[in-house]
Amino acid sequence: MSAYLQPAIFGVLAAGVLGVVASIVRGAMFNRSEHNIRRHESRSGFLQAQISELYSPLLGHLCEIETYHEVLRSKLAELDIRAATDPEASVLSEEQRAALCARFAAAYLDPQYREIALLLRGRRHLVAEDSFPAYLAELQRFAINIEASAAVSRALGEPASPCSEDYIAAARAAIPHIEAILVALRAHYRRHLRSLGRLHWGRA
Repeated sequence: MSAYLQPAIFGVLAAGVLGVVASIVRGAMFNRSEHNIRRHESRSGFLQAQISELYSPLLGHLCEIETYHEVLRSKLAELDIRAATDPEASVLSEEQRAALCARFAAAYLDPQYREIALLLRGRRHLVAEDSFPAYLAELQRFAINIEASAAVSRALGEPASPCSEDYIAAARAAIPHIEAILVALRAHYRRHLRSLGRLHWGRA
């Protein structure tokens, strides 16, 4: 082999080796990018399910319970004030008050608790905490008792009057936890979407 051909041959071989190495590197980077995209898509999909299928509807039902109960409390207070100030207004007896509260609960409060029981039964796998938290366990227990009927609650020795604060205690206690979790989940979801955008842009 002539001295003139050797550098040319070595140059061709070196270029070939570099081309193979570059191809391998590009392939590895592409595979890693694909893996990262799938990982972020999977995580963002799960976060979206947590937000839209569990925590958002759950918070909606909890807030409706609190709002409805405030309406009930205000109406009862209004009737009491009227009875105290208007000589022609009749005072509600305890039986009338209990019947009014029961009808109100059956129409407005209990349906919300039934929806909560369904959510916590069917979407339990979407709970964000590592273990099922106490505030959700208490909410589920109360909701299931309402779902099963007030008779079951009485049989368990746990009567709950719709007129009293204990009827919404579990719901009210859960609201700040659900609100905080929703804020965190939405922040995580937006972060994964931004990461996906950067990965897709870098691959274009």
